[in-house]
Amino acid sequence: MFASPPDWGKVRVDARALQELPVLELFFRFRLILWLTIALGLLAGCDLSEYRAAAYLDKGRDLYEAGDYQNARLELKSALRINPRLPDAWYLLGRIAQQERDWQLAFSGYGKALEIDPDHIDSTVDQGTILLAAGNPEAARRAVDKALNLDRKHAGALLLRASLESRAGDMKAARATVQEALAADPTSDQPYAALAVALAREGLADDAEKVLLDGLTHSPDSVRLRALLANLYRGEKKPEDEVRLRREIAEQLHGSPAAVFSLVQTLAGDDKVDEAEQVLRERIAAHPDEIQTRLVLVELLRQRRSPEAAEAELLTQIDALGEPEELQLALARLYVAEKRLDAAKAVFHSLIECRGIAASGLAARKGLAGMLLSEGDKEGAARLIAEVLGASPTDGDALIARATLRLADKDLDGAIADLRSVAAGRPASLTASQLLVRAYLAKGDAALALDQLERFVRVNPAVDAAALQLAGLYARLGRVEDAEAQLQEIAERGTDKGAGLSALAQLYLKTNRPQRAVEAAETLRSRLPEDPSSHYLLGLARQVAGDHTLAVTAFEAALELQPGGIRPLEGLVRSRLALSQPEEALSTLDAIIEKNAQNFVALNLRGEVLSLAQQPDGALAAFEQASAVRPDWAVPYLNRARLLQGQKRVSEAETALREGVKATQETQEASVLVLRLAALRESQGDRDGAIELYRSLLVKSPDLDVARERLAVLLAEDPKDDEALAEALEVAQRFKESRSPLHRDTLGWILYKIGQPGRAIPHLEAAAAGASERPDVLYHLAMAYKAVGRTIDAKQQLERAAALDVDLPARALAKKALAKL
Repeated sequence: MFASPPDWGKVRVDARALQELPVLELFFRFRLILWLTIALGLLAGCDLSEYRAAAYLDKGRDLYEAGDYQNARLELKSALRINPRLPDAWYLLGRIAQQERDWQLAFSGYGKALEIDPDHIDSTVDQGTILLAAGNPEAARRAVDKALNLDRKHAGALLLRASLESRAGDMKAARATVQEALAADPTSDQPYAALAVALAREGLADDAEKVLLDGLTHSPDSVRLRALLANLYRGEKKPEDEVRLRREIAEQLHGSPAAVFSLVQTLAGDDKVDEAEQVLRERIAAHPDEIQTRLVLVELLRQRRSPEAAEAELLTQIDALGEPEELQLALARLYVAEKRLDAAKAVFHSLIECRGIAASGLAARKGLAGMLLSEGDKEGAARLIAEVLGASPTDGDALIARATLRLADKDLDGAIADLRSVAAGRPASLTASQLLVRAYLAKGDAALALDQLERFVRVNPAVDAAALQLAGLYARLGRVEDAEAQLQEIAERGTDKGAGLSALAQLYLKTNRPQRAVEAAETLRSRLPEDPSSHYLLGLARQVAGDHTLAVTAFEAALELQPGGIRPLEGLVRSRLALSQPEEALSTLDAIIEKNAQNFVALNLRGEVLSLAQQPDGALAAFEQASAVRPDWAVPYLNRARLLQGQKRVSEAETALREGVKATQETQEASVLVLRLAALRESQGDRDGAIELYRSLLVKSPDLDVARERLAVLLAEDPKDDEALAEALEVAQRFKESRSPLHRDTLGWILYKIGQPGRAIPHLEAAAAGASERPDVLYHLAMAYKAVGRTIDAKQQLERAAALDVDLPARALAKKALAKL
């Protein structure tokens, strides 16, 4: 109403006129003036506060655009303290949180803006972007539709629509939409960046380059476009152009540390180590107090010169700067990396003694604790970690270390408590999240593990390692569609060095979709043509799809890039054999062995080929040669035993397995051989010998469920042996929540045998649901139904078992039981 309060100093009152007024009228006039004074003052004060809020908002916006997020946040919060209903202030706070990768806080900021102004289009678009990154394309689509209804030419909304189209695989539509965004806002660098990224993903690097160069003519100061162009030149092996752009970016950002370090990385990658070192030394001269640059220089020297050069640089800097703590810690870590453990401990002890419980003293304790843990000194490590937590109870690194110790000691509840504390204070800690998931799974609580992973990915959608772990857990829990969607999203981001596509191809293989696996592997190979694993995976997918000719081509390409690669060589041999080409397979292996007689993988494969070619003597000799070269590898012993057993030379087969057990007893390989030896004893009717072997396995490897299942089955064979049945039930209790039908069948059948058919039925029903093609599983369920009087159900299961075209003893038993019913 008023721009500013009236200047009451200029108001004049005529005293003579006042004297002529009646007393009552004088009173009313003074009261009116007083009321007006108060009202106008209040209105002016209100206007002034709005002006102050607007000033804070404008300053916060300017600071945000300048990249000064910390001070921008302070100004914006000041504006909101005066007027909490400023949607632009909440929106900018959301943008700052998004820049800092705090996705939850960013989403909340946009939500606050939309509560105040439901049509705040920028908040709508940015919320949609987060929803898409978090794996919710439907919600993102709704946000796009709403934004474009408000403004058909909103560049941000168009770009989000393009992302959705790209995700759906419609690259043509995505490119057209980006072109719309360019037309809507030709001065913005964002549409050019989005179009270039889409083109680069399709392998159209030249077109992407043209778009970025065009964008720079419209937005010559765009750091984003220069950075994308520099990354494109790196992929195109154009180091000179990349270096030029990195220098330009560093100048544009006034020599910011991040830009300088990126330039140094580029120079070092192009083997211009002297130039990289010079850039860092120039920055150190200009910013002598900047410790991080000194540490980057030390790391450059360690990687590209020598550990001795890095140590000399550190010692010089420590001497020149008066023993700064960060550099002393870096010296200790350098010694750890170079296995100079006594020197590292000396530095850590010195810091602990001199700095006490100051930050560097606590850091030294954590470093020393890590060393002690690696040496197996859990007590010493625990003592140091306790000292850190005594001084700083919320220290995340120390809590993670203590949780690691507790996990090793099977103190799952203690580990979970520590890790929950870390996750609450550091929601972006990948290590804490991964350990917490591991603890939940070890406790058998897959639901909590899944909830933790889903929350972490929601808050940190760009952390590929967590997203991959989530996809793996989805697959493990049978949620294949969710796993597939998660992996497709990772692959689309393209920031994972092919891990998403690789996992997607493997998921398709595991779920018997070989053609989809081939498509995923072909995309991976096109993105990473120099990576041997991409060719190997394509070969594997084609092999499973039955196209062995093309599989051979892919395996050979992998071996060209990685001569002597184990998995490509195995794949090549197997496809050669599938094509009835044993001579070609042998020729390949002999050429490899001629070059390297110690290639134990080739020797073992040679034995397998000769075995299939009905040349047992040559095969046995090759297996023995492989074992002589690599005594602690189980596979040649297994192959020897299998071949000898097939020739009815059982005692020799057992000798081969026992040799292998002795040679591999200090490794994980031994358990495979013991399992095979126990199965051999079973096949020879030595039930007691097999039981003892399975028991010994479970003492060393209690999580080895295959041994647990066989032990339980053997113990439960004699229904009159109450002691053995009790042990069988105890052994099989682990299977009560198992997702394996055969494990549930084992537990259910033991419960039936000990006279508890009612408790057995839920397990046997779960088994039958997952293994309906097994007559033994159906027979077991039928017997439990019969025992509780459910004769009709029993008959139905026996009929199903008898009708199966499977030659198993249980089918005959089912027919016999059915006849009796």
